[in-house]
Amino acid sequence: MDGQMFFQTLLQSKSSNAPIQFNGSDETNCFPVKGSEVNIVTSEGDHDVGSSKLKIKNIVNFGWEHKYYAGQMVAVHMSGTYIAYAITTPGKGCGVVRVVNRVTDDRILIKGMRGAVVDLSFAHTKEEVVVGAVDSLGNLFVHKVTEGSSGLASERVVEVVRDGVVVGELHRLIWCPYLPEPEVEGEEEPDTSAARLLVLTHGDQAEIWSLDLVVEEHGPGPLAPGDVVQGLLRIQDIGGDIVDATFSPDGSALATASGDGQVKFFQVYLHEEGPPRCLHQWSPHGGKPLSCLFFLDDHSDHQPDVQYWKYAVTGCSLNTELKVWSCESWTCLQTISFNRPGEDMEVRLKADLDPTARYLVLTDIDKCLVFVLSVEQGVEGGAAVVSVAEFATPSPFLSFCCVSAGKRTVKQTAEGVEVSVEEDQIESNDRKDMTVVRLYLVQPKSLQECSVIYDDAVSRPSLPSPAVQSEEEFVEDFSSGHADLVPDLESPPHQKSPPVSHSSPCRTVPPALWPPSQLSPSLSSRPDLVGEENNNPIPLSPAANLTNSSPSPVPQLEIVHTVSGISSPCREVADILEEVGQFQEEEVEDDEDEEDSPTADRTFQDTESTPSPTSVKLSHSAMFPTPPAVPQQVTAIPTEMDTMGVAMMIRQMQQDKENQDVNMASMETRLEGSMMMRMGQMEQRLGELAKRGNKEQTDRLVSALTSSVNKKMEQMVTQEMKKTLPGLVNKSLEGVEKEMMTKMGGLENRLAKELATSQSREAIGRAVAGGVTEMVESSYRQAFTQQAAGFERALGSMLRQMSEQFLAGSREYEAALGRSMEVENVGVKEMVAPLVSTVQGMAGEFRQLKEGVERMKVDQGTITRQVGQMRYGVTGQEVRDIDKMEMVEPLGGRSLSMIPQPDVNNITVQQKIQSHIQTGRLNDAFQAALSSNDLSIVVFTCELLNTTQVFNSATCPLSQSVLLSLIQQLSVDLGEKTEVKHAYLHEALVNLDPENPTTKVHIKTVLGQLEQSLKKYIQANPNSKMTRNMKILVMAAGSQMQ
Repeated sequence: MDGQMFFQTLLQSKSSNAPIQFNGSDETNCFPVKGSEVNIVTSEGDHDVGSSKLKIKNIVNFGWEHKYYAGQMVAVHMSGTYIAYAITTPGKGCGVVRVVNRVTDDRILIKGMRGAVVDLSFAHTKEEVVVGAVDSLGNLFVHKVTEGSSGLASERVVEVVRDGVVVGELHRLIWCPYLPEPEVEGEEEPDTSAARLLVLTHGDQAEIWSLDLVVEEHGPGPLAPGDVVQGLLRIQDIGGDIVDATFSPDGSALATASGDGQVKFFQVYLHEEGPPRCLHQWSPHGGKPLSCLFFLDDHSDHQPDVQYWKYAVTGCSLNTELKVWSCESWTCLQTISFNRPGEDMEVRLKADLDPTARYLVLTDIDKCLVFVLSVEQGVEGGAAVVSVAEFATPSPFLSFCCVSAGKRTVKQTAEGVEVSVEEDQIESNDRKDMTVVRLYLVQPKSLQECSVIYDDAVSRPSLPSPAVQSEEEFVEDFSSGHADLVPDLESPPHQKSPPVSHSSPCRTVPPALWPPSQLSPSLSSRPDLVGEENNNPIPLSPAANLTNSSPSPVPQLEIVHTVSGISSPCREVADILEEVGQFQEEEVEDDEDEEDSPTADRTFQDTESTPSPTSVKLSHSAMFPTPPAVPQQVTAIPTEMDTMGVAMMIRQMQQDKENQDVNMASMETRLEGSMMMRMGQMEQRLGELAKRGNKEQTDRLVSALTSSVNKKMEQMVTQEMKKTLPGLVNKSLEGVEKEMMTKMGGLENRLAKELATSQSREAIGRAVAGGVTEMVESSYRQAFTQQAAGFERALGSMLRQMSEQFLAGSREYEAALGRSMEVENVGVKEMVAPLVSTVQGMAGEFRQLKEGVERMKVDQGTITRQVGQMRYGVTGQEVRDIDKMEMVEPLGGRSLSMIPQPDVNNITVQQKIQSHIQTGRLNDAFQAALSSNDLSIVVFTCELLNTTQVFNSATCPLSQSVLLSLIQQLSVDLGEKTEVKHAYLHEALVNLDPENPTTKVHIKTVLGQLEQSLKKYIQANPNSKMTRNMKILVMAAGSQMQ
């Protein structure tokens, strides 16, 4: 079991609440993570050199202020070919953006900013290179970068200049992470406008810009936000300064994280009037100020079947507390806390997520530390951080962006390890899988490229090698046969820097999880040799291994190149100052410092031998004596051999003294003989090295003389040719000149005669007329086109103004007419209502009268029959009395006070619904439609009204029972009238009140049926345009049921 596996086993045996303690050692810098509550204690950050797991390369030297940048100072295009970084021009304080092609090294400078650039990023599209930036005044600048035969060129896409700027306001710029949908035959081309959708924040306000709509309607600008009507949505007073935001991949939703601790979700619909609607809000850290928001979505590849916004990572208090969330249940899956031992100073961490959402990188800008957190999805049905690694950096990473991260196949070589592009050419013995994280970063003195190569504590499958660039990591092994002897180091022959000494305190490195009582090892110091002069890095070769009869542990020596602290202004600064008018000649010393900067590639070693419990750190305290004069070369082999031999002899003599009684004279004699022999060997070897150095000097001298002689010969030949060649040429050209003059004179005479003829003049006139005609026609056509275009624009503007005025007047007239009609209708209704009641009462009386008459007819027939039977026994007077009584009694018993009842049998349900809508009783209209038990009547009612008319008021006009019934009936069949049903379902979900007693009783049943119907529709129509919207409805329904 090696050292790293020992610490992993020890960590797994501990309690899940035990903190993870880093101590700054490269041998134990990665640990597995388990449990829902993880406390990480960082190292003290008092290192002098960076970690051996980092490979850093300078790109350009420039100065950035050491402070916490809320935005990004460097960004990389999703293709990995282009990078952009923000710099500030000295003297003016205005920002500029430099875009560089890392393959061809072509570059371009984007100017015009009014203040310093505070955030920049590339649009998420591979076909175009579109970069956006926002300055300290909140002005927006978006440019498209193209590449041609002459290099890079930029074209302004849009520029927005704000008025009424608030000093010190926080501004961010975030693009929509657009992922193109797969093309389906028979369907329309997918809408790609989301690729050019961005959110621009100003303190607690946000602006959503659709660049396609803005450019189509208003042009590239410069524009003022108040003049933009189409393509701009504004969100006012979110609650706190917006520190981070992110779009859904299709741009239909926006999530914001603000300083008041709230995460809010907004619906983005650019064709709707009014601000975006807040769908959900959430306080992930109990009100603590947020600092980052990431969704664990893989943006490197589009997978239609994968659900987005499934897991999220939030950070608060400058990212010292991170939480992993499930967006389906809104539960916290894991909490990660960072603490610094023994200090009260606030920890400030910058965070970024790699494109695959599997690695979260954080940097401590005060203690020069970088952390890599490995995130795994699908862990126990959720997501969690499964490992954490810490690395020391030479300088603080003020701002950075993660290009790629994952497992790569590396090749073990004699110089170290390198990331291989062609894995088939690597032998199995030299092949190894390691985690590689590529970054572009800004530190206080330069822009750099960094690769972190390390063994992850949790194994993962390897990823394919990158296609754009390959990383190489040189590693040097340092070992010695004796832990108690001092290994002297030899500079390789190709290095020509004089030596400067260091001292390396050697300490025993304790395990990262041991208790504090075991963290107090004894310290001892010993001198080592590391070459350095003028702060230039010197690569060191491994020392010779010496054998000994007794086994001893093998110490490891970390060799890290120092960073140049003094560098002259580079070509980058010169170009920028010259282009913005601030360049000064005395500030430029070297035009080639930009790429070949003093801070060369740093190469480090990750030892493959058995890990040792000791590690050596280098410090500048002891000077190693300079060896005999060897020009521009350092050697330490004789000194090393002699020192080690003497030490071995002393140890042998000490052992002899302990075992036998040897007198001092004998020991001195043996010691003197051994020293003389070693001194002779040392002199012989120094002589050989001196001869070798003299030979190299001679070779260099011959090379220098050859170069000098060649230059001298070239100068002499050039001078002689300048002296003799003009005379020879003049003499040889005299005859040619005379002959040419003669021929030119004859040609001139013939040409004059030819031009004097009428035919020549006519031909010249026709040719001139033809040429002038074409030129005049083209000029006239161009002028007419320009005038027509101007007239067309003016006419279009005039027509738009007329249309706007006409629409405004029509709206005013419509409103006034509506008000007057309402007043008149109220009066007419008051007048007609009594008449209607009276008419209805009379109709009832008439019906009763008709019934009485019919009864009288029946009675009359009966009486007639009876009279016929009795006519012989009844007199005429009796008959008349009987008729009178039969007529008077029914009429006397009839009641004249009848309550009028309306007759609704002849009014259809649709007419009743229309009547309710016309009178403004929307709740009654939907009540009648839903009570008809006919889905077509419900859809008919929904089509009569749009969602804005129903739900745009401050309070919802529909009752909770109507909303629940509407959701239940519309979710029965989503195949027909899908867009209408989706719109009403969405608005009904938003307006549900979970606190209402009726809603509490029925919400789970209704929303459960809705969720099943939505999932059936999504499964049956995976490629439909409405599928993505239905997925959002599923999430909203699940959120309401929580």
